[in-house]
Amino acid sequence: MGPIPSLLSVFLITIFITFTFATAYLPNGTLSDDQGSAPCSTDPTNPLRNTYCHTNWDNPPGGDLIHGSTADECMPNGLCQNRGVSTKSGEEQPPWTRYYRVYCGTATWEGCLEVCSTGPYADHVVQVTPCDGTSTSEKWCCENSTACCNTDTAIVIPQVLGRANLSASVSSSASAPLSPATATSSPTAAAHSSGGISGGQITGVVVGSIIGGLLMGLVGFLVWFRWQRGRAMTAKENNEQGVFEHRIAPQDSRELEAESRHELGDENLKEARNELA
Repeated sequence: MGPIPSLLSVFLITIFITFTFATAYLPNGTLSDDQGSAPCSTDPTNPLRNTYCHTNWDNPPGGDLIHGSTADECMPNGLCQNRGVSTKSGEEQPPWTRYYRVYCGTATWEGCLEVCSTGPYADHVVQVTPCDGTSTSEKWCCENSTACCNTDTAIVIPQVLGRANLSASVSSSASAPLSPATATSSPTAAAHSSGGISGGQITGVVVGSIIGGLLMGLVGFLVWFRWQRGRAMTAKENNEQGVFEHRIAPQDSRELEAESRHELGDENLKEARNELA
């Protein structure tokens, strides 16, 4: 394997480690160890590279809740769309489409859709409801409610993340939390909710960090080992080439004199034979 494939292998391993141990944050800056979430894009030029949705859940979008929480779909506006149905006993629900603000890949939420992210919303995942009932709605409300739609507290979300600024000039927490009497909950909404890191999650993060460090050390060792082996191979080739080109010199002046006399005697013998002939 040449140097180019070796560098490619190191690059791919590094990318694998990076996304295996990717970190996601709540709006309050708390690290989340939610194994169901993943970045919406691994392309560093994609606006959704820092947006996290629950795309790692095994149950595909639109699936039955009886098989577990359904996976999210990343939307171009930075929200996460969740579709599903439930035939689970006691939790039956017709087909739904809901939207959530989940996590961000940066603790400061730079490059993410920062809505419904202050006050009580900063500590968990929040459902966001479109005022016109579609994924392309211009106005949205925090939580499972459209109560803010006809007020100046409605949140304006561009259809494509980063294409325009929020034009409603409202705080992301403008839509006040719903009271227990007006808020509605669902198994999916509960599954999306996530707080800070628990003791077990902290242990998982520490273990993951240690494993990541060991893998990075292994990559470094492999690079060093291949470099050293390359140097040894080059030195061996140079030595073998030197053997073929080497000329053994006479050991001292006596050997040089003996060789000269021998050559002179041969010349005289040849001349004598030529004269006799």
